[in-house]
Amino acid sequence: MPKTAIIYARYSDDKQNEQTIEAQLSACREYADQRGWKVVETFSDYSTTGSYFKRRPGIQGFMVRAKRGGIDYAICTATDRLSRDAEHSHHVYKTLVHAQVELHSSQSGKVSPLEFGIRAAIAEDYLKQTAAKTRDGMKYTVTQGKSAGGLSYGYKVKQIHDANGDRIPGYREVVAEEARIILRIFEDFADGKSPRKIAKELNDEGVPGPRGNLWRDTAIRGHRERRTGIINNELYLGRIIWNRQTFSKDPETETRKARLNDEDKWVQVHNEDLEIVPLDLWLRVKERQEAITATYGKTKTNPLNATQRPKYLLSRRLECAVCGGTYSVMAKERYGCSKHKNKQGCDNERTISRKNLEQRVLKAFPDSMFSTTHLRDLTDKVNKERKASVKDRGSERAALEREISKVEKKIQNTAEAIANGAGAGVTTLTNMLGTLEQQLADLKLQLVGLTDDGSDVELVSEAVVTKVFRAALETMATVDMSKVDPEYRDPFYALIQGMIQKVIIAPNPVKGVDLMIHGPLATILATLEAWQKEEERLTETYKQEYLERCEAGELKTDAEEAAFIERVNAELESKRRSFERLQVSVVAGAGFEPATFRL
Repeated sequence: MPKTAIIYARYSDDKQNEQTIEAQLSACREYADQRGWKVVETFSDYSTTGSYFKRRPGIQGFMVRAKRGGIDYAICTATDRLSRDAEHSHHVYKTLVHAQVELHSSQSGKVSPLEFGIRAAIAEDYLKQTAAKTRDGMKYTVTQGKSAGGLSYGYKVKQIHDANGDRIPGYREVVAEEARIILRIFEDFADGKSPRKIAKELNDEGVPGPRGNLWRDTAIRGHRERRTGIINNELYLGRIIWNRQTFSKDPETETRKARLNDEDKWVQVHNEDLEIVPLDLWLRVKERQEAITATYGKTKTNPLNATQRPKYLLSRRLECAVCGGTYSVMAKERYGCSKHKNKQGCDNERTISRKNLEQRVLKAFPDSMFSTTHLRDLTDKVNKERKASVKDRGSERAALEREISKVEKKIQNTAEAIANGAGAGVTTLTNMLGTLEQQLADLKLQLVGLTDDGSDVELVSEAVVTKVFRAALETMATVDMSKVDPEYRDPFYALIQGMIQKVIIAPNPVKGVDLMIHGPLATILATLEAWQKEEERLTETYKQEYLERCEAGELKTDAEEAAFIERVNAELESKRRSFERLQVSVVAGAGFEPATFRL
């Protein structure tokens, strides 16, 4: 029986192509054939750097197949095809050894542990040297007044060629129409318009955004500290800045993390040909940003949202039953009537601790809110939103991939025309090739930001929804939610606040306060109370009917009695479901007038 083998191949950059993979596979198959080995499966990764491991489906499949057993040899053209990270390389090698799979290189034969260790170290060092050389080249490019990065909105590739007719990369020139839009954005923001309103107006007018997309407020606002976004892009002042941040790969997730470098490490050059925004307008924008920061403070998310976030669960929903004024937090986290405190004519001096108030309201949520019908409705809504989100993302990805394919075909046709000679048209075609290459790079950059098509999206179950719903109520009843990060707290607040219009607080004649809830929750509680009374009435009616039918001799046998009980239970269940559907309709906002319920 012949020995079995698997093959792995990889190419890493745009200068290589699918033919590189085929060449590697061909060399490995020839190596196996010469030794009489049977190749049972091949694995490959296209245009993927060897510094990543988890993101490469080919190498992952290669490892899984080796571990499954029944494989004698693993073949690659060179060990650096497996990985250019020493840690990942040793992981692959140890896995193959454990699975009793012998590693071979079609170029050098069987790979010994010593040879593998040396080659892994050389491969990783090569990657580091390449990165260092690339950074040196980018630094030199910037010092010459050229761009070493992508293409910002407002600019296009400037076609400048050397003595041989080859395009010199890095040169940019201003796009007049886009420059007018940039100036408009700066003027509007400096005059008080919000990024969201600016984006909406541009979209309403049909003005294309960066890379032809719709305008988003985040693209305009950006991040001040990282100096991203339209209103923070110093290139519009003619400043080319390089080495502002450093990217480091997280060894666990293999995602790149950006870290700001100290400003003395930046490389800054001024190019007046790239100026779009005058300095006085730039300073006006910076002044407004400073004013916004001073007014709203810094938060972990959008600072403009700070004033919209309630710090406490029942903020702005409490009302005094005596004067109609607001109940607000007094000293020691106790709620009291603000008009009484400010001596504005209210004699309601009763207070209640915030914790006690919130617990009383949260405990009012009935178990019927976790009914099967309600949970199914809520679960379906959540899953529908997840599918819609993934569908949109998948459509966007598919559109980008189609556009990339078109541009790649244009590049191939243009390159062939140049190679075949096009007379006086060579210069024009060369210019066109440069523009297409930049367009392709921009499209691929957009594609990187999108996840997979989402065909394997994980849908939530009713059990998960129930667990989250109950956990939210239990947590809010026991934990001081005001100290929880708003990013995690606010969705739960919204869940509860959507059920409560207001809580009216009235002094109890004896002690403490009485609470009256207004809103959908009150309707549900009133419905629940009505059903409990109706259930008691029906139960009593059925008991009376049972006794009357027994006396009349209509329930003589066990079967007749069982049939009666079955009918009664079915009728009770039917009426119970009617009340349950009413509660679901209230939650869904089906036009019910909010009720009042006393706690």
